[in-house]
Amino acid sequence: MIKSNRQQDIREIIVSQKISGQEELLSILHTKGYSITQATLSRDIKEMGIAKISDPGKGYVYVLPQNIGVKDPQTVMKPGDSVLSVEFTYHIGVIKTMAGFASGVGVYIDSLRLKEISGTIAGDDTVLIISRQPHTDSEVKHALRPFFPKII
Repeated sequence: MIKSNRQQDIREIIVSQKISGQEELLSILHTKGYSITQATLSRDIKEMGIAKISDPGKGYVYVLPQNIGVKDPQTVMKPGDSVLSVEFTYHIGVIKTMAGFASGVGVYIDSLRLKEISGTIAGDDTVLIISRQPHTDSEVKHALRPFFPKII
């Protein structure tokens, strides 16, 4: 099936249901006839800018980027809220997040389009930040500080 159709279905699922994890979303997509892997779904989530927000009933649920901040402001989880630690070494930053939040943090950092950062790679609870030459670790930290003031 076509990627654009799959991503449209992902949007519709997230808008119509409270989805708390990739496994749940993948299962729904499989029932709709999509034969994709978790890695493909993870790439779709990152590409689409999907994030998680706090939900009183389900813990955390996926939300489309245009819906972040639309709901009760006290339930919205900002990307920095899920970050546990940041460490830099040899032009690579390692951000540890709560489980399941690394992709959202990586998407957020990429969306900032900071001149000091070449890109990110996200797993489940870890984001690698690759700095752009000739920027130093301290310059990258300084660029990220306004967005993650509690951690950096």
